[in-house]
Amino acid sequence: MFRHLLLASLFAGLSYQQSSNKFGNLKFSKNGTFHLNVLEDLHFGDSNIKDAHTLKVMETVLNAEPSDFVVINGDLLDRASTYRENRTAYIDELLHPLVARNLTWASTYGNHDHTVNTSAKLILETERKYPNSRTQQMVFGRESGVSNYYLPVYGSNCRGCNCTPELLICWVDGTVATWFQQTNARLVEKYKKVIPSIGFVHIPVNVAEAFGMKIGVDANRQPGINDTMPMAQQSYGGVNLCFGQHTGYGGAGDWIRGARQILITQSKLKNLELDTWIRLESGGVVGSVSLNSTYNKDFYPATPNQKTYI
Repeated sequence: MFRHLLLASLFAGLSYQQSSNKFGNLKFSKNGTFHLNVLEDLHFGDSNIKDAHTLKVMETVLNAEPSDFVVINGDLLDRASTYRENRTAYIDELLHPLVARNLTWASTYGNHDHTVNTSAKLILETERKYPNSRTQQMVFGRESGVSNYYLPVYGSNCRGCNCTPELLICWVDGTVATWFQQTNARLVEKYKKVIPSIGFVHIPVNVAEAFGMKIGVDANRQPGINDTMPMAQQSYGGVNLCFGQHTGYGGAGDWIRGARQILITQSKLKNLELDTWIRLESGGVVGSVSLNSTYNKDFYPATPNQKTYI
């Protein structure tokens, strides 16, 4: 899939999960901020030249956007060129920029990560050898896939194990909706409140295409690339939907590479608001918006449809 959806949805969340001992629980900074850097479609293994360009993009966006947490949102590997024998080397290579910066991350696995040559479970095994990795499997079943799970983010003043999460980060496949709803209900009962959440899916949800094709994308009210299918930020039925930016040089499409940034503050989160933008490989920024009560009414600069080639 050439461009995948970042689903920034403010919905009720799930329950507590232990974190990496070395890195501790995810927490807002002492300034009350939490910054996510979202890498999409790395497609490592497509070719050595493309992998080198992808690493350069990653270095650029990670240097420009100091982050609290990195999301690798699907298609870590390229299906045509990776096998059980070489997957570990490719994963080690793509994770090097994160490990070198002592960053913690979590992944969701895409269609290219599920092949006859390798599997999402094998990728998960490789990822989990790093203490930086928070990728997990919480739903088991043939139809469910591997990377369905959630991570709590706690307030900056949280100490100990009895804190209520301020935010939940979720990776959910449509086939696990029942698990999601049941776990959500348990969390609401446990904490006596609905916890705001942002969720990530690799393949766009159907409503994204319905919005673009039936309602139409406004380049200034939902800025983003709207090329062969809807690529802009959208709001539909009370849920904010945002596409990520293709980060890797592998895979299909020649849109300028980059990574979506998400900045959440504890003060804005009380009103279910957050800020998001795309940091490009050129160093520039496009598509900067605030997802708030006036989104779809506010006027923003249109995002140019730039492309880059090797």
